[in-house]
Amino acid sequence: MSEELSADSRGKMIVFGAKQIRRIWHDEQWFFSVVDIIAALTDSDNPRNYWNMLKARERKQSDVQLSTLCVQLKLTSADGKTYKTDCAQNLALSFIGEQK
Repeated sequence: MSEELSADSRGKMIVFGAKQIRRIWHDEQWFFSVVDIIAALTDSDNPRNYWNMLKARERKQSDVQLSTLCVQLKLTSADGKTYKTDCAQNLALSFIGEQK
């Protein structure tokens, strides 16, 4: 099923609880910021560090590289600049969520 979206709606934030989650329309599907998802699910003070530690732990324990489930896409940060950010689709995000 193809979702037709205007260019304006392709980079909008969504809200999960009280947290904003950045997303981007890429290759005809939504990709969500992994760090933002982790912030929403864990209430971590440092979700970027949490993500890095989670990737390292999974690689050591099960030889799974979580970063292979992600695509680095440019998203706008709180400072207004765009940075490459680990992004994932719904299926990859559910796998990552099970690992926390």
